[in-house]
Amino acid sequence: MVSRALTLTDVATKSSFTDAASIPAWTSQAAAHMQQSDLMKGRVNGAFDSSALTTRAEATQVLMRAVLRCRIVKRLFFHFLSCSHLT
Repeated sequence: MVSRALTLTDVATKSSFTDAASIPAWTSQAAAHMQQSDLMKGRVNGAFDSSALTTRAEATQVLMRAVLRCRIVKRLFFHFLSCSHLT
């Protein structure tokens, strides 16, 4: 979903996840886009692990990287962080 939302099509279509051969065909291109865009790093062993559940921490990391990738949102995010009324 994040790959589609950010229209990640300007990057390589093959990932270097250690288990790239076991990633289902319907998601392999999106997984490669997410990895090449540095939005998704993989598990500790470098695997995508498509059969595992995503943890809240993993989902949060991907979403935060996606938010920070968007320049407009990035500017707004840092603007609101610097507002004195938030302290």
